[in-house]
Amino acid sequence: MKGNNELSFSIDKKKIFFEKNGTKMFSVFQKIHQICSNSDFSEFSLREGVESIYLNEQKINSRNTLSFILNPYFNIENEIKLGAKTLLLKYLENSEDEEMLNISDVLTKETSNYNKNIILSEELKLNLSFNEIDILELYKMLKCKMKKMGLECNIYDLEYDDLIIFQLNLIEKLSLTTDKNIFITYIGSLTPKIINAINFLENENIKVFVSTETNHTPSDMKDYCIYNNKIIDVYDEYNLNYEIGMNLPFHCEIEELKKLISQYIIGDSNDRIMSLEKNL
Repeated sequence: MKGNNELSFSIDKKKIFFEKNGTKMFSVFQKIHQICSNSDFSEFSLREGVESIYLNEQKINSRNTLSFILNPYFNIENEIKLGAKTLLLKYLENSEDEEMLNISDVLTKETSNYNKNIILSEELKLNLSFNEIDILELYKMLKCKMKKMGLECNIYDLEYDDLIIFQLNLIEKLSLTTDKNIFITYIGSLTPKIINAINFLENENIKVFVSTETNHTPSDMKDYCIYNNKIIDVYDEYNLNYEIGMNLPFHCEIEELKKLISQYIIGDSNDRIMSLEKNL
């Protein structure tokens, strides 16, 4: 991110920002979605300075990137009803479902010959015929049921993990219908199930940005950033040592420092971890 508040970090599939107060990344994520949605910048934003986002030197905008927000209050019932602008409906529209296309063709042929007149008077009549079959309308007629462990369920049967993973998997399906970058942001609890679901995303165009204060076991430290009054990318060993390692009251090799940060994220506690925390 370039602008008044420049921010840079490496990212493969995901970047996890571990922060104790859990609020600092909110404004960053807001900027991501504003840029990707092509929303107008307010007078306040223009005065503060407009940021730009780059991915591998490519400037991000609404033409090359879609962005999504994961949250536990996601309207899954509207999704199941295939409401307007839902992810599921958007996925179906772009999925080129051959079976649905065949149904549309058959209906178009069967209805194209229908023509009926209703005589109202010697001079006035009504002519009835079908409009061209719109495949979107056919999708809206689908009956969608959600099942869990083989049994029909509703939103109240779902756990926190289920709601977040539902969104992740749906966005990945949608991502297969476009060549655009997919940015996903999430602020909340990071459970083993959610981490696993993120790790299993296959589309390389998907980048997941997570802000969490949940203690957990990191799978790969290169995917992490922590705060030292500013974002410190653990992957950037030089900057990591300069910003944190050199400020510790004891000597710490870079791999040992990464291990110490990992223990801090896990939630362990000892004198060295307490010293680390004081420097964050």
